[in-house]
Amino acid sequence: LEPVLTVDLCRPADFLVVLGDRYELLEYVALTVKNNIALAHIHGGERTEGAFDDRVRNAITALAHLHFVAHEDYQKKILQLGEEPWRVHVVGAPALDFIKPKPCAGKGILVCWHPVTLEPALQAFYLQELQAALEDCSSQIVVVGPNADPGASYIDESWRVWCGGRASYYPTMPPQDFWGLMGNASVLVGNSSAAFIEAASFSLPCVNIGTRQMGRFVPPNIINVGYDRFAIKTGIQKALTVDFTASIKGMVNPLWKGGAAKQIV
Repeated sequence: LEPVLTVDLCRPADFLVVLGDRYELLEYVALTVKNNIALAHIHGGERTEGAFDDRVRNAITALAHLHFVAHEDYQKKILQLGEEPWRVHVVGAPALDFIKPKPCAGKGILVCWHPVTLEPALQAFYLQELQAALEDCSSQIVVVGPNADPGASYIDESWRVWCGGRASYYPTMPPQDFWGLMGNASVLVGNSSAAFIEAASFSLPCVNIGTRQMGRFVPPNIINVGYDRFAIKTGIQKALTVDFTASIKGMVNPLWKGGAAKQIV
């Protein structure tokens, strides 16, 4: 992203295209206002009520000239704000352009836990409950580290200690490798947006914990649970049942619309 800040403003871009809700985007979006550059936003209209991402996403939506959304529900939310219909296009999730749908192999538990940024005082408790719920799992466990939100360093340090010899821990991972893990897992546990966007392409059961992703469109592979260890355990047990896995087998990802990148271009 750094070259954006050094672009020759005597020869400005026609569009700045941004994806998602990361707070780092705000400084780049501000340049479009100052320099009268059109702004295109991908993945607008979504909600994540347990994270401050909502405020960033809404700010970008308010400034954007074109909106490329992942689902019809998100299109409706932007239209309800008074945006002109021709500016809002349902294209699906661009990440899915790179994923070939296939059933999950069912080889273990994949865990991905990010900070719940609107509830910082409870971060330690939430993570302790998740770790306690995983204590007695006999399946192989692979943990992928958190994003860069405030509180991530505590989560990273805690996982390094907890995993020890009982689980594999990867602080960071390229998307293609993460999708590879999703394709080989039996269940995804945590509070990652990957459960709501990519996981359905693998017919992968997902146990979504708490409020971070609250407000998103919920595909049928999602099991929403509370933060306590017993609710998490119950969710994992349900996700692994024959009835639940059979109910989502071969499902079509609702955020797949067919070549999002081409539609955006």
